[in-house]
Amino acid sequence: MEFGEKEKVVILAALNQYMASIEKSLNDGELDEEESADLVNDASLLEIIISRFEDEA
Repeated sequence: MEFGEKEKVVILAALNQYMASIEKSLNDGELDEEESADLVNDASLLEIIISRFEDEA
């Protein structure tokens, strides 16, 4: 699927906002070990996706 420049900007903004949300949740310290591990995995995958979108932009 091909995205235009406007779509890429919107997607990158949303992904970065989601990453900030994950980081906030991890820094709050209110999660148990399993929840933290899940969020760390999500963040790792999200970093890859963001990197690919930035490379294409």
